[in-house]
Amino acid sequence: MFELKYRIFEKKSEMQGNDLSLLEEQSSIYGFISLKFNEEEIGYIIDENEALSPEDINCEMYLYHDNLTWWFETLIEVLSLLEKNTYVRFQVLESADRWISFEKNHSNLIVTLSDYFDLGGNIVSFDKIMPTTDLETEIIDFNNFQEQLLINANKFMQEVANINKNLLKTTRICNLYQKLTKFEKLNNTLELDANN
Repeated sequence: MFELKYRIFEKKSEMQGNDLSLLEEQSSIYGFISLKFNEEEIGYIIDENEALSPEDINCEMYLYHDNLTWWFETLIEVLSLLEKNTYVRFQVLESADRWISFEKNHSNLIVTLSDYFDLGGNIVSFDKIMPTTDLETEIIDFNNFQEQLLINANKFMQEVANINKNLLKTTRICNLYQKLTKFEKLNNTLELDANN
């Protein structure tokens, strides 16, 4: 089972009135994200009920946050690459040696969390690695992974639009939207071909 949860904590009041040029500089949206592969979890979520308001940005728990835009960009790219490849891995943001690899095996997805120092510098790679340490390997349903990712990516885009519709015109968010749309169109075409 795959489960993705996220929570945006950008201050809506600060971004709502901004024009496109200023938003272009701020187009990375920050918050919390959690990826759960069966029982193995990466990241964390601080629930609104457990935390002070994000308006109080000095609160210690808000110092540890993720670039949600990057996570959705990378996960959509991985999903797209898995349409033509059986294996892809990516380096976790701001981590020199933490990798998540995905290997398609029929309708399943083998997910391996590992430590491996790669001097190549590519965030996404097709090269299989011999990790120094396997942290965990989980097997999940590929369709569940795809469905959860697309649902949450679309929800994320809607929430971004609710903060400020001009964010959708920024280069970064626009690229994410195009990747998401392109993948959904490709996936719909593949489904139609499979049904005919």
